[in-house]
Amino acid sequence: MLIGSTSRSQSNSDRHRRVRVTTMANPMPLSVPFMFFGICFGLWTALGVSAQQFVPASCNASLGFQWADNSLGQDPCQIATFLGQVCDSNYRIPAINSSESYFGPTPAQNNSCLCSSVEYILLSACGACQGGTYRTWTGYNQNCSTVYPMM
Repeated sequence: MLIGSTSRSQSNSDRHRRVRVTTMANPMPLSVPFMFFGICFGLWTALGVSAQQFVPASCNASLGFQWADNSLGQDPCQIATFLGQVCDSNYRIPAINSSESYFGPTPAQNNSCLCSSVEYILLSACGACQGGTYRTWTGYNQNCSTVYPMM
């Protein structure tokens, strides 16, 4: 890093403004940060880590699940997201493919929103309308300390 400071010469023959440039002691060569970045990126890539962007779940219109949309035109995936966000504002439901399903809440997500049969039904419909599968109610709620079944 370069730091500039000014000084005035006191000699009669030199009345020009001089700029004295000083440097930090032992500056890091520019190549070191680039080498570090290259090593980290190489390891990141070799380990299969990717920076995938989050894709929210939404129903595939060609599968014929429009009957499951509410009166506002929201599909089961959107409604399930809204229900989960009542208890956790950061709750999101990722899109799945035909060989995947939603496993239910983790122990850290053990709350009345996600441990309800309403969320289970919405997530099951969300999985099905994407062409995926769904789990049984007992498989879904295995991490819930209290379940809120249908009445």
